[in-house]
Amino acid sequence: MDAFQIVGFIALIASSVGFFPQVVKTFKTKKAEDLSFYTLLLLIIAATSWIVYGFSRSDLFIIWTNSIIFVLVFMLAIMKLSYRKS
Repeated sequence: MDAFQIVGFIALIASSVGFFPQVVKTFKTKKAEDLSFYTLLLLIIAATSWIVYGFSRSDLFIIWTNSIIFVLVFMLAIMKLSYRKS
């Protein structure tokens, strides 16, 4: 593993883990009113775009990082819609 792969791995972990505490907190509290749906939507679009770009470059770090981010942000968006007050 070269230095750039190590940096890529660190980026993968840091970027992906950054969303995990919010997913856990939102799931536990069943409250998502403070989350901006538009921000979540933009993050989903960004992650999807990065995944497509990663495939075009055959870059596994970009693909894996943004796939994990996509899943976590998508979960937040689903919780945002599910936990709305009626």
